[in-house]
Amino acid sequence: MKNIDNRVSKLGVSDYKAYVQNMNNQHYIIVEIGGIADLDQAKEIIGKTLELEFKLQNPEKPTKESIAARKVIATQVLAEVIKDPENIQKNLEGRTSENIYYNAFTGNSLNQLPDIYKNNPKLLDTAQIGKVYGLIEGNYTTIYQQGNALTQGTGTRLDGYTMFRVLDRQQGKDLSGNAATIYVFEDVFVQDRETWIPATDGQNILNGAYFKYANTSTSEMGEPVVVINLDDKGKDIFCNVTQANIGKPMAIFVGGNLLTAPNIQSKIC
Repeated sequence: MKNIDNRVSKLGVSDYKAYVQNMNNQHYIIVEIGGIADLDQAKEIIGKTLELEFKLQNPEKPTKESIAARKVIATQVLAEVIKDPENIQKNLEGRTSENIYYNAFTGNSLNQLPDIYKNNPKLLDTAQIGKVYGLIEGNYTTIYQQGNALTQGTGTRLDGYTMFRVLDRQQGKDLSGNAATIYVFEDVFVQDRETWIPATDGQNILNGAYFKYANTSTSEMGEPVVVINLDDKGKDIFCNVTQANIGKPMAIFVGGNLLTAPNIQSKIC
């Protein structure tokens, strides 16, 4: 239902109900919207198929050409952000699979922020409240490769292009109790490379085109899992992809957001 909520919010209405109803032994999602002017737009947005993507780690190192292409993408994203700065998060929803990250900082001192701000404190101190700044080219921060988020630490460098917008800035205290400036801001980071590329068996890209349905189940450890069912061609592609990439991680993105990235232990046919 969360995905339905996100889609309805794009219509700019709040008077609606979404619920599951059983009719003739079939389950349907019913969405009732009050005061909607464009019914065709509502049906297009709400009924849009959520994109399912399977991706493998990109083995290629960045080149001058690939970095230049990423800068073009970052420039396009900056134009989108400047055009509608009040809805940055909503407009960039589902772009994680493209290595485009939205981040919100809701009251942090400088020592809690990514390296780009710690190394350039004037960026936030001199920024006009509400104005979008960018592109800032270079290192954003370094990360540990763990979990689904950008976890700050020592390890892999994240280089690329950053844009930001300060929402508030006031004096307060840091985590140690020392006087410090506290920042409220949002930023967008476009990495200079794609870390995941579409999973393919050499001829066909494994994606939601082969998706049939999903249901819930329980793992051998008793944990809840979602079982994705593919059609016959999708199963063949999945078999070939997993056979050729044993020992490597395969990421599953739903609606552009990373769901999981398990290592392939054996071919799955």
